[in-house]
Amino acid sequence: MRRTIIGLLLAATAGCGANAPRDNPYDVSQTGVYGTTYRRSGGALGGVSITASPASVTASSDAQGGYSLDLTPGSRQTLQFSKQGYQTVTDTVDVPERGLTRRNAILPGQAMVDTAAVRTVVQRLWNGSLRYHIEPALVVSHQDGSTLLDSFAFQCRIDTFSWVLVETGSRGDYTMLYGRAIDTIPGVTGFSGWIVGRLAQLLVTSTGYSQLINRTVPGFLAAPDGLTPSGGATFTPPDTLRWINGQPDVDITVEVWQGTALVWTCDTTNVSRLLLPVPLASGNYVWRVVGHDRNGNRSQAEATFTRP
Repeated sequence: MRRTIIGLLLAATAGCGANAPRDNPYDVSQTGVYGTTYRRSGGALGGVSITASPASVTASSDAQGGYSLDLTPGSRQTLQFSKQGYQTVTDTVDVPERGLTRRNAILPGQAMVDTAAVRTVVQRLWNGSLRYHIEPALVVSHQDGSTLLDSFAFQCRIDTFSWVLVETGSRGDYTMLYGRAIDTIPGVTGFSGWIVGRLAQLLVTSTGYSQLINRTVPGFLAAPDGLTPSGGATFTPPDTLRWINGQPDVDITVEVWQGTALVWTCDTTNVSRLLLPVPLASGNYVWRVVGHDRNGNRSQAEATFTRP
C-alpha cells in the first residue's frame, strides 16, 4: 500500500515544475495563444507560419491547422499568419495573466503564377512557305479554386502593343492556362526579325492585385525541310518517311493525320528518317515533323501524300 501511494505522488508531480512539458493547450501554467488555421474555401490549413511581435516567437501549424505560442503574461502581441499561395493575415491579442486565449485565423488564397513563358513557333507549310508566331503563356493557380481567376485579367505587352491572354485549358480545380498566338505587329514588317530579343511583359491584374513578369522573346528554331513523300505523292506503308532536320539538337515528333484524326505518331530524336510500320486506309494524308526544345519552342514542317 505504501508503494502504491508513493507511485501516485510521483505521477502527480511529474507534470509540474519549470521543465515540465506544456503541450496541453488547456494547461493553465502556460500563458499565450493557441488556435487553428483554416482555408477560406474550407478545411484546416497546415504549414502556416505564425509570428508574434514584439515577442519574436514563431510557430507553425500542424496538419490539422493547430498551433500554440508561449508568450509573456499580460503582454499585447501582433500575430502574423503567412503561407505561400495565401494572403497574410494579422491579428492583435492581449495575452492573459494566466492560461491561454484562442485565436483562429482564416487565410484567403491568392493567385500564383506557376509558369510564365514566351515560346516561338515556326511552320513550314506544304507549299514550302514559312509562318512565324510567338506564344506568350501563363499557368496560374488560385488556392481557393480556379473559378476565382475569372475576376483577373491577363495580358502580354511588347513595346507599345498589348494583347489579352485568353483561357486555353485547365489543370484541375485550382490551375488554369492562359495564352494566345501572336503573328503580326501593327505597322511592322518582317515579324520574325523584329520580335526576337524583345522584352515581353506578362501582366496579371485584379482588384488590389498586380504582378508583372518580364520575359525575353527567344530565337526561332530552324524548320525541317525536304519532307518525302510530299505534294500528294503516292505512298504505301509500311515504308519510310524522310526529311532534313533544321537543327540536330531538338527532340522530334512525327505525326500522320487524315482529316482531323491523328492516325499515327512517334517521338524520337536526332534522326532524319522513320519507318511508318502500320498500313493505312486509302485516302489523302498530311504528315508533320515537329522539332521542340526543352523550353517549348517548336519548329514544324508538313507535307501531303496519297494512299491508293
